Amino acid sequence: MSKILLKDFVNECNVRFGTSGVRAKVEELTDKVVFVYTLGFIQFLKTKFPDYDLNSIMIAGDLRPSTPHIKQIVRLAIESQGLVCKDAGFVPTPALTNYALKNNLPSIMITGSHIPADRNGLKFIRPDGELMKEDEEIFLSEEVEYDEKIETKINSNESDSNELQSQVIDEFKLRYTSFFDNDYLKGKKIGVYGHSAVGRDVLVDLLTEFGAEVTKLGFSNTFIPVDTEAIRKEDEELAKKWTSEFGLDAIVTTDGDSDRPMIADEKGYWFKGDVLGIFVAIDLGLEALATPISSNTGILGTEILAIMFTKIGSPYVIKAMRKLSKEYICVGAYEANGGFLLGSEIKGKNGSLSILETRDAYLPLLSILKFSIDKNLKMSELYSLIPSRVTYSSKIDNFPLEKSKLILEELKKDKSKLKDDISSVVDSIIKKVNLLDGVRLIFENEDVVHIRPSGNAPELRIYTESVSLSAAKEINMQVSKLLEK
Repeated sequence: MSKILLKDFVNECNVRFGTSGVRAKVEELTDKVVFVYTLGFIQFLKTKFPDYDLNSIMIAGDLRPSTPHIKQIVRLAIESQGLVCKDAGFVPTPALTNYALKNNLPSIMITGSHIPADRNGLKFIRPDGELMKEDEEIFLSEEVEYDEKIETKINSNESDSNELQSQVIDEFKLRYTSFFDNDYLKGKKIGVYGHSAVGRDVLVDLLTEFGAEVTKLGFSNTFIPVDTEAIRKEDEELAKKWTSEFGLDAIVTTDGDSDRPMIADEKGYWFKGDVLGIFVAIDLGLEALATPISSNTGILGTEILAIMFTKIGSPYVIKAMRKLSKEYICVGAYEANGGFLLGSEIKGKNGSLSILETRDAYLPLLSILKFSIDKNLKMSELYSLIPSRVTYSSKIDNFPLEKSKLILEELKKDKSKLKDDISSVVDSIIKKVNLLDGVRLIFENEDVVHIRPSGNAPELRIYTESVSLSAAKEINMQVSKLLEK
């Protein structure tokens, strides 16, 4: 046995602790890294909740090829501490979280979310909700004991988790079937782009139960990284092809662990996540909401009473949402990736929608479909109901963090060549610089260029906003070229 201080271990293995957990290349997520981080979470729970009776932890995973093995190591770490590992199999992150929180259990989701299959990660969730930023210091200050002989204890046997998996999924489905009207999607033709999303079958089941005629599209046994903030060109082309070929009213999908949604209209054009969030907020009748600073500013043109812009990341959004809930009754939040969080109970004519303070892909998809039906509008016609502001996002993969830092420092200067170059691309003068998260440049013509490094992957994110998709996209492409030089 050897004692390991998490803070020192992180520096040695170079697998950083980020928002709610860790992500890294699969070869970097060694058995020791996974084991030690799991022990760290267990020790964190004991420190953070000294009066909590910690006897079991739930786990689940996405469909990446590396997930089953990582689950084995997580299980081994949990059981090495005399705790029960409740394996829910392969379920959506919001479904795992929904079940775990209702049963006052901590949980670990093995997922890399939207990033490629050569990466994976661990998302740690407290028995009362997601890890907050202030939890990170406590987590990293923990000391754990590691058994160097762990490798000899690993076996390839998977536990039978079918029963618990069914319970988790059934409980999650009930959340929506007890709120939305039966058969409210009757007469609608909806495509489910399944790719390798862990919650694709759950989505098919829910839509079918609500009366939709469902067409399965692009289901794959090979992992496909679908990023709802940086939609792939092939997915844009597929959506247009499928809507035309099958006469669909919409196409829905999620990212790998099914906590981020995407929906395309009847013409095959994907909604941006932050625009999707606007319609959902209106449909649910929210009084107040929180959303990251990178979100579409069209939300300001709605009748929502209070809007709080935050740093990017669910912990910041949740913290702001909780603050708003002290003053307002109907409160929610959404991220630019489309994930929707609910901070208060929403009462409907059939039942209530309970609080779920974690990213959810299902509520926004079901809600916007309902909204279009209530308004008697096609999906593409919904845009006429909100201010004409369009965002576009992209990312530069394998972009070193050090290079990102240099770019941000350059943009923070009062005058710099990079600022001048970006101003030339936008063809406007910089009016305001917002440093809440990364560098957000607001121009006199109201266009926006926002640049920030990803918090959990070697990526540089570029967000742009303008009056049209073509303008926002063109600005984004030109700025990306500048930054890649």
